[in-house]
Amino acid sequence: NTIKIVTLHDNERIIKVLTGCYDSINDLIDTIQTCINESDEDVEHVKFVYKSLVKRVCIKIPTKDIKSLEMATSMQNKLGLTNNILTLSTCAINEPSVSAGSLEVMYIYANILEHQIVGDISAPLLRI
Repeated sequence: NTIKIVTLHDNERIIKVLTGCYDSINDLIDTIQTCINESDEDVEHVKFVYKSLVKRVCIKIPTKDIKSLEMATSMQNKLGLTNNILTLSTCAINEPSVSAGSLEVMYIYANILEHQIVGDISAPLLRI
């Protein structure tokens, strides 16, 4: 996942956020904020904050330094945002979900199907 920050001087900063499983939205926000804070630019940093009372992610974009912030669609979905390109500070409309878009295959144990090899055992599975 990447976040692209474009400054008023049209300089682009690509910030890579480690993909993977996060235990909570706070873990994801902390990782994003750490990646942003470690960037080399002199501009004022974008701030990601999770407001637990309303269960929404808010993003503060300092408009004196930054023209836009663009993120991958998967990151947008995890944060509960409706747009992946932001030009002003905003709060997400939807509740964030660290698992949004990360489930590719789900296996359900059932006794109505034939057994299939899973790892080193044979188990009854239903693939969805």
